[in-house]
Order: sequence, then structure tokens, then C-alpha cells
Amino acid sequence: MKAVFKIDGREIVGQVKKLSAGDTTMVQLDYTMERPRLWSAEKPHLYPFSVELIDKKGNVVEHFDYHLGIKKVEVIGEVFKINGKNVKLRGVNRHDHHPRTGRYVDDATYEKDVQLLKQANINFLRTSHYPDRPYLYELCDKYGIYVMDEANHETHGYGYANHEMGEDTAWEKAHVDRAVSLVQRDKNHPCVILWSLGNEGGVGPNIKAMQDAVVALDNTRPPFYDSDRRYSAIWDDSYLYPDDLRKNALAVTDKPFMMREYSHAMGNSVGNLQEYWDVIYADSSICGAAIWDWVDQGIAKPIDGSPLRPSSRLELGKDEFWAYGGDFGDKPNDRMFCINGLIAPDRTPHPHYYEVQYVYQPIGFVREGETIRLINHDCFTSPEEYDYTYEIICNGKVVKDGKLTLIDDKLNLPQWPESGEILLNVYAHLNHNTLWANAGYVVAREQFSITDYHFFDTDTIGIGSGTSKYPSVKKQSDGSYMVTTEKGVMTIDKNGALASWVVNGEELLEAPLEPYFWKPENDNQTAAHFAERLKVWKEAGTQRKVKAIRIEKDKGIVRVIAEMSLPVDADYTLSYSIATDGRIKVEADYQPTSSTIPLIPKFGMRMRLPTEYDSISYYGRGPWENYPDRKGSSLIGLYRQSLSDMMTEYVHPQDNGCRCDVRWIEMKSKRHTLRIDGCQPLCIRTWDYGEEDIEDAPHPYQLKRGKFINVNIDLNIHGVGGADTWGKHTLPQYTIDGNQRQKYGFILTI
Repeated sequence: MKAVFKIDGREIVGQVKKLSAGDTTMVQLDYTMERPRLWSAEKPHLYPFSVELIDKKGNVVEHFDYHLGIKKVEVIGEVFKINGKNVKLRGVNRHDHHPRTGRYVDDATYEKDVQLLKQANINFLRTSHYPDRPYLYELCDKYGIYVMDEANHETHGYGYANHEMGEDTAWEKAHVDRAVSLVQRDKNHPCVILWSLGNEGGVGPNIKAMQDAVVALDNTRPPFYDSDRRYSAIWDDSYLYPDDLRKNALAVTDKPFMMREYSHAMGNSVGNLQEYWDVIYADSSICGAAIWDWVDQGIAKPIDGSPLRPSSRLELGKDEFWAYGGDFGDKPNDRMFCINGLIAPDRTPHPHYYEVQYVYQPIGFVREGETIRLINHDCFTSPEEYDYTYEIICNGKVVKDGKLTLIDDKLNLPQWPESGEILLNVYAHLNHNTLWANAGYVVAREQFSITDYHFFDTDTIGIGSGTSKYPSVKKQSDGSYMVTTEKGVMTIDKNGALASWVVNGEELLEAPLEPYFWKPENDNQTAAHFAERLKVWKEAGTQRKVKAIRIEKDKGIVRVIAEMSLPVDADYTLSYSIATDGRIKVEADYQPTSSTIPLIPKFGMRMRLPTEYDSISYYGRGPWENYPDRKGSSLIGLYRQSLSDMMTEYVHPQDNGCRCDVRWIEMKSKRHTLRIDGCQPLCIRTWDYGEEDIEDAPHPYQLKRGKFINVNIDLNIHGVGGADTWGKHTLPQYTIDGNQRQKYGFILTI
């Protein structure tokens, strides 16, 4: 008999000695490749091969097909390298999870996950905290994903970096067996670049034994371990603030640095991701970081409590909801703590998925005069391998588009109009079909401001009609002021709120337009005691005290000015400038009188409209939800969306749906269009439920919907945060200082 190894158009033959029944033997077949094509996540070159066993008559007794890839992984001083290049690992952690079959994930869902990973520009996957099914590694080989393959080892029950499991030699064989099983099974997968000895386990000789066993089996891939850095080729320090990442990485001088876990993606989260990667790209010793984690681990459960419906189906039925800890009567439980993914259980991307896609993009764009310089964050792909296009946006609309030619890693700027707000969008596209996306798919994008938007100045009237005719003003017996214009009647009540706005006999308000400073917590903010720290703001608007209301008239404008005080030790002035044609300019001016006021959850106002105002157009960032610390992926443009599109339905209800840098927004019913123009960029949120409903509902199906449309019109809002979910706060630059003056305005038109 003979064994035949077929690869790269060659056949290598070896003879097999007599093999008795039940016996085994080994045949070694050698082949040397000259100048092989190297495997990487960018260029996953694979060599298909087959092994055949042929008997003396020439019959194929057994045939085996597979593939192999060739690469070199090394640590040189402080630098982690693949194929000689300082690769950056743009990563995510992933648990095996299916919403109907739990820890068993079918092949189709595996492939969907890998496609979504690639489409998000993720090039690194950590199999937290156990080896996955072999099929996942086959997909990573073919699609191109670097993998940290992790042994099924965690002893967190004894504490992080515990001595009980690390030093008790009775456990040595159990530790070593898991490491050996990992390496022996997966050593032929080119996607594997690091062997992880486990997660949050012990310290001591048992870990040393694991490392020794791994290196003895495979010295071509570095070992990694978070809990005992003596036995790791890479220094791990996770869930750091960006500035601490920079400092800690500088302090480690004998090995590369990474965050195996960071940016805990629980609920509405993944703020300040750009700040992390500004640090990572600036330091060659930081090899990357992996977001925690990939998919919300919710289970599809019938609302009526009937049995679960196991199948390969991902989508949620109309009579089901995503269940989490405690929804099965399980005690103790971690409630929604495992709802912490970039995608929902059915693999629908969350808004923060797109922010990851943007921050992880392989091409960066920098404007330099009349050109755009490209920054290549990849190592094995040239910028010339992409196609480039542009759009000229004038006041939100695309007025010109076309192709751009790359010359010496630069793109020449196209011509643009000379009036209006001009924005330039630049895109890099795949120029060929891949397993994960077709030619034309956008892998990188950037928006540049060419000329600014013209906002109405809050210090000028801005809405004056130039007429000498004024709206009529009458003070009512209850202390309110009724203002009559050509378009209707407005009532500013004794508390300074716009309590009523009647147009053609129809009331436009379900609840007053009034100062409002509260927002519900995000999941990331609960353990940071957001509601407790900032609780003085929850009722600060309703507890305002009006000191005086006065009327002024100027150039056809009636101005109703309410001087107030807030219970946080601040003065607050609210002004309504009303024109004859019915337009209203609203201006709010907050001035603290103390230096110990907590952060403001959001600075702005709130009103509630009838439910029919559910067709929305706006000029601002979109199309998906964005917040001050998570808006790079959301380009400024003109968007038309339904009310449902403006909301984000997280598995656990929380604050959601913000749109930043809004110039104007229109909300339409069948009879009227309400328009809000900012006197500066606005943050807008619109829901078919209230803040009180969010805070009372454990699941979306329990929200009390459809009573009104809740509209928050804000100058600013507290960022979502992006470090962890167990205490770290939102970065200071994305919060609102209660000890600083805040002032803004907007114009209402019907």
C-alpha cells in the first residue's frame, strides 16, 4: 500500500508497511514550498490538499481533503507580529449562543456570525472561554479571522488569580489536559494565532505546567494568559479607560500589551471607542483589544409562558420576547448581564455595531488642503486595492457624486457649490467579490465639513417678520398668558411651560413643552449609580419655581420671559419669542449659583405630541441611533424615518434613539407638519412611550405604548459610556457639567 499527499499540483508518495487489523502506523510525507503565499486575515490564502491510501491494485481505500495555511507569528521585544508585520488586532469576544438552541450553534448561524464579523472590519476573535466547534475555525481559516483559541479553564469561583487552583498539584493534570486537548485538536488551523491558557483562573505551577505543555506541542504560536502574566507572551490589562491604557502600555517594556476584554457592550453602549483606538494606533507595543462581546445571549420565550420552541430559526415570533436571567424563575440570576453584544440574539446589528465598523475600518482619511491623505491600518492590503467614491452634500441633499482616483495614497478633492452647508462624504469600496461581501461594499467612510450650516443666532430675534403688527397677548385669571397669532393660539402657563398650542381648533400638545433634565439609565450606567448620583435632576424641572413672568415687544415679536429657579441651586430663564405668523423661538438659559451641582443627565426640554405625528424627516446624524460619545459612524444627512425607526428596541428597555447634531426635524401628521429648527445643533429623541414607562418595563413588550409621542429637544445628553458595566463612568468630555452655564434655543413652526 502507499500513501499519497497531493498539494499545490504535486504528489508526494510514501510506502506503507504491512498493516495488521487493529494496528496503527505512521508515514511521514515531506514537501518544501518555495515562496509560499502567506495566510493572513486580510489575505487568507489556503492550500487545499488531499491524503489518499491506495492498495496494491490501485484502489483508493481512503481519501481525506482539507486545507492548510502558512504564516509566521512572533513576539519581538514589545511588538507582536504576523508575517513580519506589526498587525493590530481589531477584536471581539464571542460566546457560542443561539436564541433557540442555547450553546449549540448550527452551521448557518456560525457562517452568519463570521460574515457579520468581517463586514464590521473585525479581524480578531477570542473564543471566550472554551474551544468552539471545529466548523468555526474552518470558517475563520477561509474568511480570514485571527483567533485566540482559549482552553476551557476558568476558576473565577475561587477569585481572580487564585492560588487554590493554581498551586494545588492535585489539579495539575486537569489543567494540562485541557491545554493539550485544545492544541492537539486545533493546531492545523492557520486562523489560530494565540493559545490562551484560560480566563480568570489560578496562578502558580499548574499554569506553568499548562504553558510548558503548549509550547512543547507548538512553539509557533505564543501562549497567552491573563491571570498570571509570567506565563503569557503578551501583557493583558482589561477594561481600562483610554488614558489608563496609554499609561499602562508605556509602563510595560518587556512584552506586547493588549486588552483581551474592553468596551463592555451591554445595552446602549460602546461609547468612546475612537479614543481607545487613537491610543492603540499610536503605540506599536499595543497589539489590539477585543470588545466584550459579540451577541446578546437572550432566549426566545413565548409571552404566554408556553414551552420554548427549539429550532434553527433566529427570528423572534410576534408572541415571543427575548428572555434573560430570572425570566425562567431561576434564582440566583444575573438578570440582563449577558445581554451584552454588538448584535441581538437574532443577529440584527445594534447601533454600536456600526460604530465598531467605523472605528475598526482599515482605511483612515485625513484632509490636507485640497487633497485627502489615506492612512492604511492594514498590513497586507494596499489602498490601491479599493475603489473610491464621493458625495457632495448640500444642506443635507446629495448634489454631486462620482469616483475618485488614488494617486500616491492621496485623493484629490472634487469641486463643490459655494452656498449652503457643504459636506463631503468619501468611501472606500471592495473592488471584487469576497466570501463575506460583494464588490462595491463600503469598508471605510469619512465625512468632512467644507462649509458650516447657518443656524439662527440665539442672541438675535431670528424670526422677525419685519411687520409692526404684533400677536395679541392676554393674561388669564390663572396666571397664564394666551398669545394669539395668525396660525392659532398658544398658552404659556404660570409655571412657564407652553401648555397649549391650538391650530385650526386642534390641540397640538398632549403634554406641555417644559424644562426637563432627566434621562433613563443605560445598562452600562446602573452599576455606576447614575440614577443615585444624579437623582436631584429627575424632578428638577417639575420642581422649578417661577419668580416672575414678563412680556416684551420688539419688531413684530412678542416675547414671554419666565424667570425661574431650580432646586439644584441654579437660575433658569425660559423665553418664548412669538411671531405673528405663529413661529415660536424658545430659548433656555441655565446659570448655576453653586459649585457643587451634579452632572446634568441631559440639558433640554420635553413635550408630548398626538400619536399621529409619526412620520419624521430630519437633517442631522443618522440613520441609526447616535450619542455624543458614539457618533462617528453616523454621517450628517437628510433622513426620512418612521417613528419606529427612530427608536432602538434593546432587549432590556433603556434610554435610546438619540440623534445628534440635528439642524432641523419635521414630524408630520395627515393635517400638519411640526418643524423644529435648532439655533445650534440639537440632540433629539422621539418615542411612543415615556421615560417612566422605560423605567418600569423589564422587556419591550411590557412598555405602555401609543398614548403619545414623547419628544426630547436637547442641547446635549450624557454619553453612553464605554469602559465597563460595573462602575466606570462616562468620560468627562461626554458629560454635562452642572456647574457651568448652559444656553440654547430652537424654533417651532407649524
